Amino acid sequence: MGLGWYLQWAQGWAAYANMYAALLVMAALCSGLITLLFTVRDRVLSWQKGTVKW
Repeated sequence: MGLGWYLQWAQGWAAYANMYAALLVMAALCSGLITLLFTVRDRVLSWQKGTVKW
């Protein structure tokens, strides 16, 4: 049981405040994961900064 299940449950019970809260949590988690991945990429591939355009 995760956020996806909770999102469907809240939608089924018309608990829209809970549904939007779950969507905001999911967006924050995805944003944090992407930020972390870009930070790791920048540190690991710092030697490629001049050769690869990102």
